[in-house]
Amino acid sequence: MESDAIVEMQTLYPTFLVKEVNRPSEFWLKEYFDRWKLKTLLHTDIELARSHQATASAIKKWFTEVYDKIDLTQYEKDFIGNMDETMISSKSRLLCVVRRTSRYALNVEDENSEHITLVAMVTANGDSMPPFVIFPLKNSPDILDNLVKDGQIIIGGQESGWIDKVKFLHWSKEFIKWVEARRITLNKPNAHFLLMIDSHSSRENPEALELLKNANIDVYTYPGECSHILQALDVFVFGPFKKHYKIQMRSMRSQKITWKDENVPSDASIRRLKSLLAAVNALKQACTYTNIQKAFERSGIYPRDVNAALRNPRLNQSILEEEVPILIENTPRRKKLSITSQCITRDSVIDAIKARDEEKKRKNIEKNEYKFPIKF
Repeated sequence: MESDAIVEMQTLYPTFLVKEVNRPSEFWLKEYFDRWKLKTLLHTDIELARSHQATASAIKKWFTEVYDKIDLTQYEKDFIGNMDETMISSKSRLLCVVRRTSRYALNVEDENSEHITLVAMVTANGDSMPPFVIFPLKNSPDILDNLVKDGQIIIGGQESGWIDKVKFLHWSKEFIKWVEARRITLNKPNAHFLLMIDSHSSRENPEALELLKNANIDVYTYPGECSHILQALDVFVFGPFKKHYKIQMRSMRSQKITWKDENVPSDASIRRLKSLLAAVNALKQACTYTNIQKAFERSGIYPRDVNAALRNPRLNQSILEEEVPILIENTPRRKKLSITSQCITRDSVIDAIKARDEEKKRKNIEKNEYKFPIKF
């Protein structure tokens, strides 16, 4: 009777196996950290960490070796521009394990996570190009089509939402169309355009650079870790943009959106689209005539003034460094190709990028042939 009762109780109250978690104890972690001289820090945004590497010496050298050598009389302020991208993504703070001597805990976001990238371009006279939007969205709502038809945005779809060499080529083609239309509107058919950009690896697309060169667009890059001081969009456009974006996101909570063919979108698609609409509205609010002109003036790009850039409060004035000259013409001779601090629409730079890409292809072919030899 007792055994029957036990079986019945087991049937009514089944037992579950608890998965054992092999988690180290706090004592073990403390011993491990002490043994290897480690510590924990909240992760730091990589751009914030880079900002501490910008120095007055680097800014002065870039003006002396690069920007002062550009004849600005060849370009009117209507045709001096700055292009950069800003991303909308999660900013969660993570706890990272680093060496005890480390000042920062850098966390690079997963490139497979979803992002929305806005590629903006502004000119020294206070104008702006419609933003080039890179984001993943399979089902398109009516409002998005209207934004494209009305010339408010240019769409460059991509699964990850990041800019790469393919998307930079896409943007370059759209930018050339915009410049050509601008030349017609302002009745300046032969005007040269001076474009200032950072040296992100996506710019290393020889096809895009050749198209820009043939369209009489000269592209110059900033020195590393200094774009937040010299780049107009970073100086006084993206800051107001982020403030307006927060306000726009709050207004989007009650926004009703109609989708094509009565499709039922996922919650992620709705959230992504509202983020995009908020970003487009916020960028328009930030790209005012006054903001853009202040941005070029405070960055020292137009009017050209190195002292204006050196007055930026984000510039680290405390770092002592050796005087190392910037070498402009040594790209083909470097072991590792760099497009920093130079005119990247020069034939020498384009040829160097092509040669590097061809060498990579050759090595990949040899590697594959070694792994999978042809059998006869």
